[in-house]
Amino acid sequence: MKLLLLVLIFLSEPFAGQYARGFLISGPRECRNLDIFHPRTGELQQKFRIISNRNYCSPGSLGVRDLVLPLKGVFTHSTSQIAFFERLGAITDVVGTNGFIWVSSNLMQRRIVSNLIRETASPLKEGEVELVFLSGSYKPSSIQFNEYLEPHPLGYAEWIRVVGLLTQRQALADFFFEAQKLRYLKIRSLVSDLKYRPLVLLNSVYDGKWPVPGGDTWWGQFIEDAGANYVFSHLQGVSIGLPVSEVLLKASQADVWLNPGAFSCQELEKKIPGSQKIKAWQRGEVYARPSASGGGDDWYESGLANPDKALHELISILHPDRLEQKYNRWFLPLSSDDKGD
Repeated sequence: MKLLLLVLIFLSEPFAGQYARGFLISGPRECRNLDIFHPRTGELQQKFRIISNRNYCSPGSLGVRDLVLPLKGVFTHSTSQIAFFERLGAITDVVGTNGFIWVSSNLMQRRIVSNLIRETASPLKEGEVELVFLSGSYKPSSIQFNEYLEPHPLGYAEWIRVVGLLTQRQALADFFFEAQKLRYLKIRSLVSDLKYRPLVLLNSVYDGKWPVPGGDTWWGQFIEDAGANYVFSHLQGVSIGLPVSEVLLKASQADVWLNPGAFSCQELEKKIPGSQKIKAWQRGEVYARPSASGGGDDWYESGLANPDKALHELISILHPDRLEQKYNRWFLPLSSDDKGD
């Protein structure tokens, strides 16, 4: 009953997000205002009016784009947005996505095979797409979807509220998020009192550098909430390219290594000479993200859209004794049999 009451309040009151910093929803249900911000700088980027009944809307203002519901179709430039549409039962609203090889969702894959989804390279018919969901760039016909810039995993997941607003499923989106939040906080409490906090290293070498997220990102928050310390928690920024030698030196005592690339330990040693000196490698605590059955990287689809389950899995790796039921969907250990001599 309390959860339902919270949802009803969200439908009538201005809502800036509990954890998300990138959007503000306000105004009456029939004519909602949607403001989009850069989550890290606070810069106002876009203003929309989401109209379900024009009789409740005054004339529009300069710089504010009107979107009349229901939308004719949306195009996602990032597969991470697909999970929100699928969760809300609105996958049929998606008529196109960027790069079929990156799609993990089985439901979306079936729609692709049935020729119901267009790819970026495919020409879109005029009027076929009413709104484009973009990440990292801006066009007048798009909505800037900044979930990946949120500093908290729950902030990332809270963007389901924006999708709910645009698909006329806001109450359902609010309900889903509130339930996720409660589960996340409950799981987090299982390790909040631990004194032992393993040291975590992320990622691998790419194009001569070692890109790592700063401690002020959703990755940094995930690691903290999972009862661990992060090697580069002192850095700030979404992605910082560090010299390989610097990472190997600072991460030599890392207890756990996540996302080293889809390699065996032997391949990893060849790719990064000296990686076998990292404590996590020696302990067999290196975990890679496998490709999903449909292709792509499901961590960035269903994983981040379900932060409660993602946190559960991270705790399964970092503090397995704290959980009665383990969870291993997005990270699998590299076999110690693959280690080089």
